[in-house]
Amino acid sequence: MKLGRAWFGIGLGLALAACQTVESSVDRTVDAVTGRSAIPFGTPGHVTGFLGGVAADEPRAAIVARDILSSGGSAVDAAVAGAFALAVTLPSRAGLGGGGACVVLDAQRGVARAIVFPAGGRTDLPAGTDRPAALPAMARGLFALHVNAGRFKIEDLIRPAEDLARLGTEISRTLADDLAVVAGPLLADPSARQVFGRAGGGVLKLGDRITQPDLSATLAQLRASALGIGDLYQGSLAERLVEGSVMSGGGLTEAELRATLGVGSGVAQHRCVTRHGRRPTGSHGGADAGG
Repeated sequence: MKLGRAWFGIGLGLALAACQTVESSVDRTVDAVTGRSAIPFGTPGHVTGFLGGVAADEPRAAIVARDILSSGGSAVDAAVAGAFALAVTLPSRAGLGGGGACVVLDAQRGVARAIVFPAGGRTDLPAGTDRPAALPAMARGLFALHVNAGRFKIEDLIRPAEDLARLGTEISRTLADDLAVVAGPLLADPSARQVFGRAGGGVLKLGDRITQPDLSATLAQLRASALGIGDLYQGSLAERLVEGSVMSGGGLTEAELRATLGVGSGVAQHRCVTRHGRRPTGSHGGADAGG
């Protein structure tokens, strides 16, 4: 995709530990015979007998996507979770205000779909718009991607990114290099400096820790709002986005955001036939993965 018992006595503790060992042995035997996973769907390690892989520009986002696959999610689930995570761990290259593209392989039918959701261009700009902002397409596009091939609830795919933004994550080499290139403009912007600036001066460097409470709050609202992703296009998040955009010269309007809400609006889908593909198997039906 381009684009974390208390024991009532030592005797009880030992008894429970012994019991768990026996149960685990039985479960492993049953799993070997039936192919059933002892680890519940939605938990890393649920999928067995499946060799899958994830590639991303930032390692923590790749780990998020890998864990979704391991938990029984489809390749689409992994791509969606990884993309939301990239908005946190590599905001220089991915973000809710941008767009993206994805190729989805249906290995059973040998058909691939390219779903393209570029950040929306604008023609009629309001007066006072000196730094025009593109219409945000990423959340809408990921939702459209998830509708047809997701297994997890989309709220569960947003949560890892929300946690990374709230609890913090280390700056990767890629992000550190990107921040160094644009250090001047970032430090000149008070809001950006608060997120990407170091206490002693300069921008964050490799290994520094970054927390993004505002982004975490936005992701939390996308996850928990009754409007879901639509909150960014016609809810209170849309109102806040418009207000901030006007203040910064971006000039976004509520009417423009509402017009981009529809799943098919600005999301182009193309079909192409492929000769090669396989359907990896797991205890929950397998996941379609494309190269």
